[in-house]
Amino acid sequence: MTAHAKAIQDHLAACRLNDNKIFLPDYQIPASDFPQVKRAIEGIGGTWTTREQAYVFTASPDALYQRICRGEAINLERSYRKKTQFFWTGRPVLDVIEQYIFIPRDARMLEPSAGRGAIASYFRDLYPNYSWQLDCCELDQENRQHLEEQGFNLVGSDFLEMPRPERGYHVIIANPPFSKGQDVRHFNRMYQMLAPGGRMAVIMSTGWRTSADPEAKDLRDWLDYFFHEIIDLPRGSFKEAGTNIDTCLVILDKPLDEAY
Repeated sequence: MTAHAKAIQDHLAACRLNDNKIFLPDYQIPASDFPQVKRAIEGIGGTWTTREQAYVFTASPDALYQRICRGEAINLERSYRKKTQFFWTGRPVLDVIEQYIFIPRDARMLEPSAGRGAIASYFRDLYPNYSWQLDCCELDQENRQHLEEQGFNLVGSDFLEMPRPERGYHVIIANPPFSKGQDVRHFNRMYQMLAPGGRMAVIMSTGWRTSADPEAKDLRDWLDYFFHEIIDLPRGSFKEAGTNIDTCLVILDKPLDEAY
């Protein structure tokens, strides 16, 4: 162990744990060491609160605190994002999507795999006076609770298992999970739920465009029969959400004469 790493452990050990709060040491942590101490405490879920002059947690972090004091690196947020594939859609990407979307006053819109509803919130704010149907589907329980608190209508959990509604959606906008070809499978399922004449706008990884995977190849071949557009999003569009994967926006319209 380096002298610097040992110093960080000593600073963490000098903190005081009281119920769901971690108080910093009574002495001032050197400026060169503080960023790593801060990162370690925030990594186990702490949020600095000026009023408390402490890092506050939703529950006692005792076990996690002992682990970082022993030098273990923990990043709960990154682990959560990796597990759930939750990489939220930022405003610059939403502004791009909006250029391709027209929403009638009586539209039925769906955000599958909605996360915390970044897409749904954006369009609800754009059309606050619309009496339209805005549905969300989300698997993660914590995110589902957040969506309900925001007043969104939850119509399913696992989108790939969600039953088709009696009537299709006029608009489907999504940022689905990408790993292991999930974006391709979600894309196909979205099309099944799209009403004739409807439009879907789906953020996808760029990998399906060159992948030898049979599902990706089938999608490329199938898209050739339809009007569609592929817009490459700027590199780093999801950096703030925790990933640098290259992404694109796929726009697809369902023909009016295609049965639902």
